[in-house]
Amino acid sequence: RDQLIGGGISLRGITRGQRKLLALATALLTNPSILLVEEPTDSLDTFSAEPIVAKLRWLAFEKGLTVAVTLHHPSSHFYALFDVLYLVADATCIYDGKAADAVAYFSTIGYSCPEYMSPMDFFLHQMVIGDRSSDDEGVARLEMLKREWSDRNAAVYAQNEARATPASATSVVDAYAQKYRYYHMGCCGQVWLLWARHIRCLSRYGFVFWWHLLAALLIGVVFGLVYLQLDLNDQQGIQNFAGAFFYVVVVQLLFVAYRTFVFLPRETAIALRERREYRGSWYHLLCWYLTKILAELPALILLSIVLFVPVFLLIGVGHGFAVYVYMQIVVVLAGWTAVGLAFLALGVLRRVTLALIVYSVLVLLFVAFGGLLINVTDIPDWLVWLHYISPVKYGYEALMKIFWRRVDAIDCDVSSENCVARTGDGVLTYYSMENRSALGDTLILLAICMALFFVAFWFLLVLAKKRVSGLQWRYQWTFRGLLGSRKQRSSTAIPTAKDGGQRRRIQASKSRHSSVLGERSTVEDGGSPLNHYIQVETPRVGGRGYCDAPAITLGWSSLWLKTPSDKKVKVDEETLQQQYLLSDASGSAKCGELVLITGPSEPANVALLESLGGLQRKLKGKVTMNGAPRTAQKTGEHVVFVARDDLFYETLTVQEHLRFHAQLSVGKSSGGCGGCCGSSGSDLEVERVELALDEMELAGKRFVLIRYLSPGDRKLLALATALLVNPSVLLVEEPTDELDFYSSQRVTLKLRQLARGGRTVVVTMTHPSSHLYALFDVLYLLAGGAAVYHGKVKEAVPYFASLGYQCPQYMSPVDFFVRQVTTKKSDNGSGDAQAALFKEAWSTRYSELLCLAEERLEPEATQPGGAAYRRRRVGCCGQLSLLFRRHVLRLARYRAVFWWHAFWMLVLGVVFGLIFLRLDLENQRDIQNWAGAFFVVVVLQMLVIAYRTFVFLPREMEIAESEHRGGGYYLVCWFLTKVLAELPALLVLSVLLFVPVYLLIGVGHGFKLYFYMQLVLWLSGWSAAGLASLLLGIFRRVKVALLVYALLLVLFVVFGGLLVNVDDVPDYLIWLHYISPVKYGYEALMKLFWGRIAFLACGESDGSGSGSATFATVGEDSFSASASGSAGDDCIARSGAEVLKHYSMAESRDARSDTIILLELTVLYFFIGYAFLSLRWRRYKTRQERHSTKSPIDS
Repeated sequence: RDQLIGGGISLRGITRGQRKLLALATALLTNPSILLVEEPTDSLDTFSAEPIVAKLRWLAFEKGLTVAVTLHHPSSHFYALFDVLYLVADATCIYDGKAADAVAYFSTIGYSCPEYMSPMDFFLHQMVIGDRSSDDEGVARLEMLKREWSDRNAAVYAQNEARATPASATSVVDAYAQKYRYYHMGCCGQVWLLWARHIRCLSRYGFVFWWHLLAALLIGVVFGLVYLQLDLNDQQGIQNFAGAFFYVVVVQLLFVAYRTFVFLPRETAIALRERREYRGSWYHLLCWYLTKILAELPALILLSIVLFVPVFLLIGVGHGFAVYVYMQIVVVLAGWTAVGLAFLALGVLRRVTLALIVYSVLVLLFVAFGGLLINVTDIPDWLVWLHYISPVKYGYEALMKIFWRRVDAIDCDVSSENCVARTGDGVLTYYSMENRSALGDTLILLAICMALFFVAFWFLLVLAKKRVSGLQWRYQWTFRGLLGSRKQRSSTAIPTAKDGGQRRRIQASKSRHSSVLGERSTVEDGGSPLNHYIQVETPRVGGRGYCDAPAITLGWSSLWLKTPSDKKVKVDEETLQQQYLLSDASGSAKCGELVLITGPSEPANVALLESLGGLQRKLKGKVTMNGAPRTAQKTGEHVVFVARDDLFYETLTVQEHLRFHAQLSVGKSSGGCGGCCGSSGSDLEVERVELALDEMELAGKRFVLIRYLSPGDRKLLALATALLVNPSVLLVEEPTDELDFYSSQRVTLKLRQLARGGRTVVVTMTHPSSHLYALFDVLYLLAGGAAVYHGKVKEAVPYFASLGYQCPQYMSPVDFFVRQVTTKKSDNGSGDAQAALFKEAWSTRYSELLCLAEERLEPEATQPGGAAYRRRRVGCCGQLSLLFRRHVLRLARYRAVFWWHAFWMLVLGVVFGLIFLRLDLENQRDIQNWAGAFFVVVVLQMLVIAYRTFVFLPREMEIAESEHRGGGYYLVCWFLTKVLAELPALLVLSVLLFVPVYLLIGVGHGFKLYFYMQLVLWLSGWSAAGLASLLLGIFRRVKVALLVYALLLVLFVVFGGLLVNVDDVPDYLIWLHYISPVKYGYEALMKLFWGRIAFLACGESDGSGSGSATFATVGEDSFSASASGSAGDDCIARSGAEVLKHYSMAESRDARSDTIILLELTVLYFFIGYAFLSLRWRRYKTRQERHSTKSPIDS
């Protein structure tokens, strides 16, 4: 009752099963007469699902409700709890009647359910069709089932309408509605309840709020230290104060938006569902909307205060408490505007990922029109409307006016004419802010905020009126468009002459392998080996078909593995005993057998499988191969672990993927740099690929992109990849996870075929279906960390019956076994005693069987042909070539994604080119415009390239880590080829971004200047990719890496040279200035441009051209600028050199040095990223070798 629900933002609470029960309890509050429940046992284990089904049955019997439930694959435990079964196949009913009569009905039409099999598994087995084009028997069976039920019940269905009594039914319904009338609470009551719930939810997220407070305080202190105690002793103070106020507004927008996009999508989805799902809706959407906004306001005010107070005090704004209050109100309104804009983006776009991207683009535009990067008077007329709706503009101008109108004088050297302004009003005139008052800007900001909230509510109301809102509140970054050609998206492969020749060689190879293993027959009368192989349809037990890997029996004894736990938490002895995943586990797996490891604890099952593969570092015990202790070399050569997650490059075809891995695993170790995935390789490589395709029945999909494979085919591809190294032992983790009925059976049959072919195949399944259970040879039932049964599948039922636990007739045996050995909290110790009884009973029997097995144990023998199939690895040069070509092929297949990115780069370039359209040098304000344009281009380049890197790189790193652990290639080879393969794409994207900006702005000065600037911009983007790679190498969680990248970029932008003058950066933070790629890219562009400017106009331009400067020539470049302006006018600079001096760039390096330093920073980022990635992955290799060489211990 008093426990938190949990979920959401890493908040612990009730279990999944309890959440389902809570959902049912919530639905019962409306006192319904009909309860429709969709998949109530989804993502739940058997024992969590059974109470839910029992509760639904109780509602139907005791409360008199009509309860209809959909279950895709119900367990045999609670199949008997249902009264009526409605089976649907091919959009048609094939049975509708009592669940208890379903088995008898199917028996009458010729389909008798086996004794120890779940009825639902049997029914689904009859209903499922694999491929309609090839499964003629399945299609005929399904048509017969549909016809039988339709013929038998046609008369019943025809009489349904006649049996109905509309009048009496209507009266019954009306009487029920009158008795249990559902009343809506009034609007005031709804507002109060919703407000209380919002406040309570926010208070329960106390740790999140305090974390946000800490982050806001840290950001405020950092920026306060950056602008520590600014003064107006010189003209550079104007730039610093302007940059500080501008950045406070932008950081407030970004910080509040981050918090909003964390909480808002999920809460909006909940509100829309509560308004839609229940009878008449629970509350008005307007009530929820108002209370949500008002409930967030106190938190927003507090976060704004914590952010702005350190900035206000450390900068030294001064002028009393009234100025602070005015500025604080402006900052709060800026943050509130961010919330409204987030609501609007989510309501319009309905996809939170797209809403976040659009929000970021809008903030960039608002920042560009904020008043610092481009002067108001120089904005093109057709874009000035963006300036007038920019919340950044009004917040920034309000802060500037509040401060500068209290400044009477600014120091300026009397002997110098290069002064921006001598008074605060002069500063506002220079930035074109002399119009409205600060109060006017604040009121306009409030009006924009209210308008955003109003429009956002209108769009949310449109969503709420739909039956299915379509709001996708989970973040999804996967590209969902079409990739590849039509041939690569279909499952039809057209064989070529080359493929036919390869098939003949494979058939001959199969025959040769079979004859080597002793399954040879004399070919008489000119018989061919091809016909010999075809006659052997299924390899016999103990034979290995065309597998010539050494036969290995895997054994393990006295395995102990502790559950990872917090060392600071003290536990008692009983709890310590339960913390062991494995406790004295022993067993074996023989060649030619398919072994199933299952039990009530999925972590324990997986831990045992990983222990057999040498993947557990803290394992204690002994693992043997053919009776001898295993070594790292034997494990690497003969054992392959197939993980649950299938990680592939989805833009490769099946054949290209297998060719690549075949060339890595069986290619020439001293080969050159030739070969690529998809190119012709050696006969051994081609043979391995064709064998794998043939065994997994993927030959017809060899040219299909992995992206378009079904989940079952992807799992078969993972098995085919493992077969390329011809392993003797195959360890497969949860092969049927998230597969449908047909695909799970197909995969299990393939595993059975591999075992029959002469391999040792060990599989973990937490909840195997009864139709899959019958396909296994050996059952290893794990409970309490040890085996409670290990023997033949067909002998398991008699064994448990001998202990007094007889499996019911129509029940899955494995469900029954797991139920008996499971310890539940409600057992009060009886469950532990029962589990201990099973362990003791099996331990006694296992010791007897072990003695007999040791007497018959044979020494390890090497099978013929094993040396020819020894695992090899291609040389470093060959790895570089293969990996580089795979990277290039992957990028080429992502043409749609690349052209989409290219299109947006072009759009961004055109938009920002139009913002700064045809800049000139007619007056001193143009210096601000040029500096803002170069700064925006550098920051925008880093943002876009970082977005592309964070979209693609994390998954590629997962794939590379998985392949690297398998010994496929060196990490340095993958890292180098990945970096180099991305360079051309980065160059193209940089060109598409910068060319429109360069042409529309009117930089001029010839192609040489464009080339230098393009090179700087390209290096800026490359540095962003390097920084993202570094953070992804340090942090395993992408969200953490992305958040740290955003914070670092914010700091780099601050120290980029525009928002704070270099000379005023505090000494203790100057190191951030020197490692900022934004600084070097921005300074390089500034020096390349301003170094070619000889004269600048001084004074205001009247529009007649009299304020423009004369022609000047610098080197080989010439440009025009007229020079008339009175000597008494305030001037920033009269030449390009003075502009650089004003920004403290004149006495530092030249543009070439900045470019070289930017290149060095980029290489340093990549190197450090590689170092961290190598250390992280090397720990895995080290622990594997450490365990494989560890001496065994006694029990």
